[in-house]
Amino acid sequence: MGKKIKYIVLHISDSSWGTAMEINNWHQQRGWKEIGYHEVILNGFPTAQHKSKNIRDEMLDGSVEIGRELDPNATLESDEYGAQVKGFNSKSMGICCIAKTGDKITSKQMEKLRLRVAYNLKKFDLPAHAVRGHSELDPKKPYCPGINLDLFRKAVQNLIDKENKKEEAVKPPPIPKPPPIEMIKEGQEPPPPPGYPPGNKLIRAIKAFFEELGK
Repeated sequence: MGKKIKYIVLHISDSSWGTAMEINNWHQQRGWKEIGYHEVILNGFPTAQHKSKNIRDEMLDGSVEIGRELDPNATLESDEYGAQVKGFNSKSMGICCIAKTGDKITSKQMEKLRLRVAYNLKKFDLPAHAVRGHSELDPKKPYCPGINLDLFRKAVQNLIDKENKKEEAVKPPPIPKPPPIEMIKEGQEPPPPPGYPPGNKLIRAIKAFFEELGK
């Protein structure tokens, strides 16, 4: 039986370059089975060579790569547990931005991080305060993820509110309920359909219609 995802935890890689594959290699060197994060947001420097030559790949800046895979549902099976925050791995997903300690993540990374967090909050039906920084769950990591988390949560909530308003605006209007059906007593003439003359007038109209056809 899977455990419900309760938190989305934010990290930085403590590296100035990298990809999900590189982090996977680093984590396996530590003896882990695979990368500990579920999503990785790149900074445009995929290799050490790119960084040493200051060649930023703008197409990769802010791009998202999948780390440890998650099923679409809101629960974690044991093989989906991350390796990111001691004591929280079985009830959280982790998103990591490539960034060195003390450096700011890029504007494209921040934009994509907000979008991915907002998406996952809605996907897992979580409130904005379910977003936690690594530093908030582990006092030994005060620098991670190195952003103002209160402002970040507010920005994500604003994104979700805007998206909800858009969804409300495109919803089709509700289908009106049909009028209640009146019970017809025995011997009582049923009412005509809307727009037709009542009673004998309806019969006369029908007769006149067929007489006109016969001419």
